[in-house]
Formats: sequence, C-alpha cells, structure tokens
Amino acid sequence: GFGRVSTLNVGDSGVWVLRRREDAAEPAESPVADAPPAFSLVHRSQVQQHAFNTPFQLGTQSRDSAADGELGSFAGVAGDMVLLASDGLFDNLSELDIRILVSEFSATPAQKIAETLAWVAQKVSFDENRRSPFEVEAKRHGFNFKGGKVDDTTVLVLKLVADR
Repeated sequence: GFGRVSTLNVGDSGVWVLRRREDAAEPAESPVADAPPAFSLVHRSQVQQHAFNTPFQLGTQSRDSAADGELGSFAGVAGDMVLLASDGLFDNLSELDIRILVSEFSATPAQKIAETLAWVAQKVSFDENRRSPFEVEAKRHGFNFKGGKVDDTTVLVLKLVADR
C-alpha cells in the first residue's frame, strides 16, 4: 500500500478516489454488456457551501481561507484513481457516469482519462434535456433548473502505481 494519502479541499471542487472492484475484469479484457463499472467510489470530499450554489472560495474578495477546507485521508492502494476536479465535472456527470468512464479508459494514461472526463462534462453541460446532478440538487433546494450546468471544468487524474 501507500499508507495514508491526505487531502485538503475547499468549496465545490472535489477529491474522489476510485478503486477497481476485486471482482472486476482486467482493463485488457472486453467489457461485458450491462456489467457494473469496474471502479467503485471509496472516498469523496464534501461540498462546502454557504448556501446552494454559493461555494466556499479562495480569493481576494472572499472571507474563506484554506483553514476552512476539509481535511481528508484514505489508505492508498496500487491502481487507485484519484480525481481532483472542479464542479464543472461533478455538476454534469453523476457518480455512475464517472465510474463508467474511468472504468472504460482505465488502461489509458491518466491524462487521457482526465481529458475524456472534462470533454464529456463540457459536452453534456450544454444539453438542456439531460437530468444533471446540478438539476437534481437545484430541485432539492427549491430551484427550477433544467439540464446541464455550463461552467469551467478542470480535471486532474492521478493513478497510484506500485514501485517497480
């Protein structure tokens, strides 16, 4: 293992850790139709907001600071995929969407996974008919919002690999 990996997150960006399920097929094998995604979500940072769609932020006009951030930690395992991403990803792609994409592209370089996640999130952000995670959350807070949420999207993927 890698011991404990520590994280600090502020606002509605996030840190997710996806881990290959023990019963999942190896990435070189052909995916089986209707099979569950090969990766499970094992760690997720919490969204920090003052109110709905008003996240904690760092900057010159903000009262928030890094000290307000959420400290997290997880036991790293070889093969883990660590996603560091802005809300442009999480507002437009569900946990299942992300797990499926990471599973499909897990054999490719981390940069390719990150680019794919960002590209798909940006594409669906313009779809007014898609039931996005942002739409679901807005409705939960009493707001009428339809479709994806157009926003900047930043995604960084880290693959934890064993020493060779």
